[in-house]
Amino acid sequence: MLIPPTDSTNSSILLPSLLILLTCRPAGYCQEPLPRYLAEHTLPDSASRVCYDVCYHLLKLYADPAYRLDQLLNPAAVTPDPLDVSASWLLMALIHSLGYDRLNPIVGNALHLAMAAHLESVGLWHWAVFVLMSLKEEKCRASEVQSLLSRHVQIVEGIEKEDDSFTKLHQKMLAARNASENIKAGARDVTNVGQYDMEMTNVVGRDHPDPAMDDDVGFVDGDDEISMDTDITRRAPRTPSADVNADEVIDDVDDSVVQDFGDLDSYEERESFIINLLKVPEQWINESKAILARSLDMFEEEAWYLIKAGDLDRAHKLLIDTIAPNAIINEDHQYLRRFIMAFEASSDSLDVNVSDWKIGGAVYAHYLHVLECVEEIKSSQQPSKDKVEALRPRLLALCSQLNSLQTPTSKHRLCVSEVSRVVIGVLRAVLGDDLAATTAVAKQIASLPLSKDCTLQELNTLTRQYLAAVAR
Repeated sequence: MLIPPTDSTNSSILLPSLLILLTCRPAGYCQEPLPRYLAEHTLPDSASRVCYDVCYHLLKLYADPAYRLDQLLNPAAVTPDPLDVSASWLLMALIHSLGYDRLNPIVGNALHLAMAAHLESVGLWHWAVFVLMSLKEEKCRASEVQSLLSRHVQIVEGIEKEDDSFTKLHQKMLAARNASENIKAGARDVTNVGQYDMEMTNVVGRDHPDPAMDDDVGFVDGDDEISMDTDITRRAPRTPSADVNADEVIDDVDDSVVQDFGDLDSYEERESFIINLLKVPEQWINESKAILARSLDMFEEEAWYLIKAGDLDRAHKLLIDTIAPNAIINEDHQYLRRFIMAFEASSDSLDVNVSDWKIGGAVYAHYLHVLECVEEIKSSQQPSKDKVEALRPRLLALCSQLNSLQTPTSKHRLCVSEVSRVVIGVLRAVLGDDLAATTAVAKQIASLPLSKDCTLQELNTLTRQYLAAVAR
């Protein structure tokens, strides 16, 4: 029998003795230590699959690196509650950081899911997202996080309370487009003298190199060659992707950054924590909000979050089916313009990325643009003839597009009829009241999808205008 020394200071002899006891223990030396909650219970010798104390499993792992990790991470080694996996999950994270990565993926995923469910049950669903981001498989991680978000996201009633991100993005796109056009126009005026100056500049640059060109890209001013910027507040934001997991995120997080989020009592703070600190793709949150809005019959909010999530096809269908007809009938053009602007800011080529855009959203966008031109002409005290003449081809093109709009319901037919009525009124004002203009307007009235009452009213107006033109 091996008796450990009594001197507590001689740990170099005590630890090998304990390891020998664990590996080469003679039969009947002593019983394996049970968990503390089972210390007062006696178990028969024939009992199978008895879970021992977690300290015993740790010593076994130290003695044998090939020791089974599922026995060590069994919740029964710590607590009698089989649903309390907090200690096992933290222990798994600890041994994983020490290089023990031989755990069965099924056991590891089960611990992650159980820990996330435990946190969610006590109201800490935002930390459950952190646990689920530790899942190794990308599809499983994305599915579980999205499922969790769909149960806890909240939306703001009315998109007028939303941020103006699309408006700012649309303004930036227009500014960039105008700048590129100015650059192209200026490039056509470049002379050979300018090309000569550029060549001379390149020669001077080779003789006298700029020291700033030798700076290492990605380093912060003042850092040496071997130190990268580790301050998360000065880093460029990481592009959201489904490949991000919690192991990568937690390495970049400082304790002070976590403290900046406070107690995370409000939903806004928790959502900011998930997006900014855990690097969860914002697209997942917007998709979950769209699902919630659909369950509450909030069609406008659903379309808004679908646009933010990048699902332009489904958002376009909602625009054509519900949003645009209601906005046209109620004459809420600014409301419709907000959605059209969001579509234009989300994609540079809507004709390619959105099916049926040319015969749907593009028609409404063209109509709103015509109304903007009309308002601009009305606001000017002396409108120029060129602006009025520029409306003619746009109006004729819009008249040919109105027939492409689908009218499955009476609401859609009323919407298209209202648009046609406004277009005919603007066209009559642009063309004038002579005989040629009357003939052109009559041709458009015959082709436009007007209601019977609007058609009769326009024909009466057209008849009076024709008789007045003939009487001259």
